[in-house]
Amino acid sequence: MTRSAALALLGLLLAIALFPVWDRPAPEGQLPGLATKLNFDAQGPFRWVAGLIVLPLLLPLLFARKKAVAPPPRSKTMRRSFVLVPVFLAAFLVTMELFPKLDLGHCILVALAVVFLFARVRIPRRALAFVIYPLLLYGYCHATYVITAERAPRVSMFEDGHSLMPAAEYLRGERPYVDMLPGHGLLEDGFFDYLALHVVQPEIGSTLRARFVVGCFNAVALYFLVFAATASGEAAMLAVLFAISGGMLTPVIRVLPALIALAFLMQFARTRNARWLIGAGFFNVVQGAMSIDFAFYTLVTLVVAVVRQRRGWKHAAIGILAGVVPLFGAFALFGILGAFFRGTFVEVLSLGPVYTLGMFAKPQHWRETALYALWCLAAIFAGATVVRRPMRRTEPLFLIAIWMMLAAISYAERQHLYWHWLAPAFVAGGVWLLMRRRHALAPLTMVAAIVIAAPMTHLTVVHTFRHAQGSLDPRWRPVPNVPRARGALFLDYDRRVIASVARYLPTLAPDETFLDFTNRGLLYFLFDRDCPIRYYEVAFYETEERQREVITALEANPKIRAVLVPGPIGAYPVDGVRNRDRAPLVWAYLERHFRPDFAEGDVVFWRR
Repeated sequence: MTRSAALALLGLLLAIALFPVWDRPAPEGQLPGLATKLNFDAQGPFRWVAGLIVLPLLLPLLFARKKAVAPPPRSKTMRRSFVLVPVFLAAFLVTMELFPKLDLGHCILVALAVVFLFARVRIPRRALAFVIYPLLLYGYCHATYVITAERAPRVSMFEDGHSLMPAAEYLRGERPYVDMLPGHGLLEDGFFDYLALHVVQPEIGSTLRARFVVGCFNAVALYFLVFAATASGEAAMLAVLFAISGGMLTPVIRVLPALIALAFLMQFARTRNARWLIGAGFFNVVQGAMSIDFAFYTLVTLVVAVVRQRRGWKHAAIGILAGVVPLFGAFALFGILGAFFRGTFVEVLSLGPVYTLGMFAKPQHWRETALYALWCLAAIFAGATVVRRPMRRTEPLFLIAIWMMLAAISYAERQHLYWHWLAPAFVAGGVWLLMRRRHALAPLTMVAAIVIAAPMTHLTVVHTFRHAQGSLDPRWRPVPNVPRARGALFLDYDRRVIASVARYLPTLAPDETFLDFTNRGLLYFLFDRDCPIRYYEVAFYETEERQREVITALEANPKIRAVLVPGPIGAYPVDGVRNRDRAPLVWAYLERHFRPDFAEGDVVFWRR
């Protein structure tokens, strides 16, 4: 193990040392974006991250000796007394609700008293593992998030436009991929919101709350993922609490199917029962419909698991086909199958260089530093384990490390630390493994995990949240006069933009619309106006072919009576690159065929 770990570390260091090789000037003809603006090769970060993923695994495979590993000595599992942790948190929340004037210290003392009284209660282990822990974790995630404290979701004019604008187009009868390009995936970019708008009130607050309610199931999915990996409900429960306290678990729907698929995969790795791969394959397809990037990370991890176990191909294929056949059948029925393949695997994938931020960014917070360190530890552990025969207790942790390594691909594009989703599982699995082996490092790793989670800081924030009366920040306020904007909070800047747009749009006929050239696609949803093109932001149509597609749409549609152009502040220029530089052909067409008609604050409309 020591030799393979050393080789994995050497591979990681070699990959890091190759940084100058890939940090090269921008090639001629590179699409406009921050990489072109700063004159570096937009493909460089992808090549560097590929080396970071491959070399720590390759060197041990080439040079380490393959040996079987003796089973670890048996020891007692984590004690059931860990149930007192969620009991304390539940009592803490209830105490704050019943006695709102108590300060943080007294709330903690009351909760500890409840724990002392509860300590003698005996609960069946199955009830704890399969009912009580999941329910407590879902409730705690729901109760401690800012949307619950403020009684309303906060709206990002840019980010939420990626889902709500396509949803508004689907309500009009337009088809995904044919009439609207979902950049992340069908469910994430619009279709979930489309379904929610049919069930709840057609306003932004209700739709975002529906996302929040479903997104809180991430806590339950992560719990069962760690439970499947360790067979310990206590380890799984502590992993989720570590994730919530450390800010590594957020209630978004984008990653939920991947967490469920990985839970099935962990169960297969630990029990070697191939039937669990049916669920892993099926939910991986669901993840593909949600967001293609997380589906790719999960699919590669599934393939690695099956190759190492040398079994389960048939069951994995059955699960994938069980998802693919009805999904593609529905796509074919609605006439979007070909557009789906073209949009997902050609148009969206070509956008990588457009959004690349750079080779490396220094961590801005000590928790980010911890995430960088955890990724390196995962890479070294994976390299040290890849040459070993799969074992029931270590294989799930190895697969978690593989997924974390693959998630670094997102760092190459947007410097997202998406491996944070499984970092709590990796920490909990590692601590659990060390404790079972009675390793000398077990206490140290537990202390390090507690430091990263910073539980007292978390409890202080929760205490503030639970005593909030409306918005925690006066800059966030509702927009009551626009029906579809009700039930949510907007920044003052966005509120002024919405008010100005509301004053201008009545000058257009009810069936007329405008082109948004400011990356404010959410305005189409808020004012129930048709989006006349397939793209919700300018960066999507940087290529000459797509710019000409937009120009053709402008020429062919007389209902496009105005265009919203960047004002003095510049609206939402992605990465600081002006939209006129990203799409110069479209900008030249707008200058020729539209004239200034309205200007108020940062809202500027030109009219045809």
